[in-house]
Amino acid sequence: MADEKFLLHRYTISYLSSSGQLLDHSAASVDIRKSAGLFAMANPSAGRPGSPAPGQDDPLKRHLRSGMFDAYLAPLPRAESEVKRIASYFPRGATVVVTGTNATEASYDEQAGRHRVLHFCRHALASDTQPFYSTLILAPDSAPGHDGFLQVFEILRTRCRPTLSS
Repeated sequence: MADEKFLLHRYTISYLSSSGQLLDHSAASVDIRKSAGLFAMANPSAGRPGSPAPGQDDPLKRHLRSGMFDAYLAPLPRAESEVKRIASYFPRGATVVVTGTNATEASYDEQAGRHRVLHFCRHALASDTQPFYSTLILAPDSAPGHDGFLQVFEILRTRCRPTLSS
């Protein structure tokens, strides 16, 4: 790891507190929309992923599998209309929006590295004691190695598509 460069040295990284900042009418946001593709995930279907292989589970996942949070993980109102509205601001053919049973880790793995803008409209849980285990809750996934929980350490492994500079 000593030879690895920080993401900060390899990519331009931007944070927005709201997708509305991306969609405002400033010249900078228009340039971003023209050069960027959008991958958005919303309202994964309900259901609890199956049991993991022995020794492959962390404390947060054990709590999620126990059903402790089920009452809090109901579908988010207007989540799908939100991502569809955001997608309408991008060029046709430059967006992928997945919802319901398609909002899985497999779809994230397939699409996230192909787009410059990622938008998640779904439940997440933060782990104060183990931040890399904080997770986005996705639809159950039968693909090997996917458990329906997209955790920070998995997101950090995603190969980002760099922003082209002109």
